[in-house]
Amino acid sequence: MIAADRARWLAFLSFASAWTAGVAGLAVLPLSLSAFAVARSTEGAPQAAMLMGWLSLLIGGVLVAYGAAAATVAVGLWQGRRWARAGALGLGFANVFLPPFGTAFGVYALWTLFVVPERPISERESEVTHAHG
Repeated sequence: MIAADRARWLAFLSFASAWTAGVAGLAVLPLSLSAFAVARSTEGAPQAAMLMGWLSLLIGGVLVAYGAAAATVAVGLWQGRRWARAGALGLGFANVFLPPFGTAFGVYALWTLFVVPERPISERESEVTHAHG
């Protein structure tokens, strides 16, 4: 497998990660609205419901933001943009701490991006992996 193929595979995995995070984030956000509604209508434990509402809002927002960042990086990787390499490195480091699939994806991303030697780019090469495309 050549380096350009690895960059495209990394882009595909980033799209899958973005989709998963986006779906999870969008599933959590309505839970925050439900928790806020419970907090307004219940006299028993409104503080716990408010805390759950804010926590689920934070978690859902972070997941949606991660999904947007991963999708942006995936598009950049697919197009062979230089900035996508730095974005993929950042997401790879973050994913290492999300076991089990995030760790595997993060290690693969870091391996893919660090294994390629740096050298000048010709006109027909990818900016991400420096391989002929």
